[in-house]
Amino acid sequence: MQRELVRTAQLTVEVTDPVGAVRQVRTAVAGAGGFVTEEESGKTGSRLVLRVPAAGLDRLIDEVAGYGSVTSRSSQVLDATEQVVDLDARVASQTASVARVRALLSEAGSIGDVISIESELARRETELDSLTSRLAALKDQVALSTLSLDLRAPGVAPPEVPPAPGFLDGLAAGWDGLRAIGTAAAAVTGFVLPFVPVLAVLGGFWLVARRLVRARRTPAVVGDQGSGDGSAPGS
Repeated sequence: MQRELVRTAQLTVEVTDPVGAVRQVRTAVAGAGGFVTEEESGKTGSRLVLRVPAAGLDRLIDEVAGYGSVTSRSSQVLDATEQVVDLDARVASQTASVARVRALLSEAGSIGDVISIESELARRETELDSLTSRLAALKDQVALSTLSLDLRAPGVAPPEVPPAPGFLDGLAAGWDGLRAIGTAAAAVTGFVLPFVPVLAVLGGFWLVARRLVRARRTPAVVGDQGSGDGSAPGS
């Protein structure tokens, strides 16, 4: 079985004439059967994103690398064979499912049946469209490789990469989280506080009522026990 591979690459080249190099890149990518999807140009250079047939990616990289001095070069390959096979199977299954529901629609005997079946048909067609779009996008990534290209004038510093979060960043984030929790707790306390006196009064009434009920029940229980003791000798 042929493997379905998604290939991407990044290339940074120092060139003496960034504007002229961009023109060369456009010509080269068109000759390879590809196209430019993104382009950002400035005084110190240009950044481009190129899509090219997978078979021509290495050749295009070698050609563009010859425009100047390569300062960085990297590539990645993702094996998407399982995803493609899975989506192919799911699309086929969902297509058959849609066909079955359409057949049921033609045999519907009442308006209620028609409404119910049409609703189910719409749901399955939506899912089929989603699966089909995902499969098409994945196959497009396999068919066309992506090259991110940075053409830079000599002496221009590379773009700054944000530093990875450190201990102080984590501490600041934790402090912000703690302050947020404290603010929320204060808000809850402020909301509940006015009800505390009311709850206290209600609690007091409940305790008094409970004691009164117990006081009424106690004599009755004692009386019952006394009458039981007095009747025992006569029995």
